[in-house]
Amino acid sequence: MGIGVVMLLWVIYSLIGNIEAVFNQIWQQKEGRSTVRKVTDYLSIMIVIPILIFLVCGLQIASHTIVNSEYLEGFLSDTLRWVFKWIPILLIIIVFTFIYIVIPNAKVKFTNALIAGAVAGVGFIIFQNIYLNGQIWVSKYSAIYGSFAALPLLLLWLQMSWVICLYGAELSFAAQNMRNFEFEKDTQNISRRYYDFLCVVVSGLIYSEFPNRKFTAEEISVILHLPSKLSANIISHLRDVEVINETIDSNGIGQEHIWTPGKPVGEYTIGQLFEDADLHGSSDFRFDYTKIFDREWQAIVEMRTAGKEAGQHILVRDLKLDYDKLEKLCNTSRSRKQIFKKFSMKA
Repeated sequence: MGIGVVMLLWVIYSLIGNIEAVFNQIWQQKEGRSTVRKVTDYLSIMIVIPILIFLVCGLQIASHTIVNSEYLEGFLSDTLRWVFKWIPILLIIIVFTFIYIVIPNAKVKFTNALIAGAVAGVGFIIFQNIYLNGQIWVSKYSAIYGSFAALPLLLLWLQMSWVICLYGAELSFAAQNMRNFEFEKDTQNISRRYYDFLCVVVSGLIYSEFPNRKFTAEEISVILHLPSKLSANIISHLRDVEVINETIDSNGIGQEHIWTPGKPVGEYTIGQLFEDADLHGSSDFRFDYTKIFDREWQAIVEMRTAGKEAGQHILVRDLKLDYDKLEKLCNTSRSRKQIFKKFSMKA
């Protein structure tokens, strides 16, 4: 008995962990919860969500029975019938809203989660009704073949429910980052030089404002008018090379990732930034290609060294970014997509 309970809890824990990993991927969060937060948060999820689902199923059956009951037909007004009809839908919307707020390791705004929860909840109810009617129709069609069709229909319902849930997660992310989707595809073809330039810009923003101001990834994206996916990739890269550090703020539901300088602010230069980026990662391959192709390697080293020396006298904190000029340009332009393309072509 005890082993069965432990195994059940472990399966639920692993399942919620996999769901969180998928949601974090949608929200572009590289890090998941700590083990302590997983235990506490998952425990609340395991308690709240089943209760809400049982309420939804029970009230859905009860409301259907009450609304269609001949005995209660004279006692129920149209308003009460409407209330009983919509209570299950409202509860399933609450369930999805709760999922979209709690499960991602990100700060999800309630309004965006509610929009996604409403769409996913209505879609879930519609497909659930189709599934139930299909089960009833198949069971009436044939007792033998109806039992064979029950399992495929159940699997189809589970698959579509998961698709609806994921669609809602994507919708909540899109609603919270709507301003960046106008030119999201253009960031996939960004040049290496322009990517390095944006790394310098993001580092300059974090270093120049420290310690008076600290930024989240969303604030960096808003201030610099960068697509959320691009800013998340740049921040992840700068964190990996230890140019910036991550601080977790766990106030309220979800977490906020605050980014601060990872190097001494008064000493760190642009040249050192590129040197740290170049030296990050492994170069220990089976063959030492630097000796096999020594001329090519020396050409790369000399070119890189010349570029780093040019930036050794420029502190990252001394980069003064003209946010007002950028904001004015974005407000006066018809499309920020045109601005991004214009800058990308120049780079």
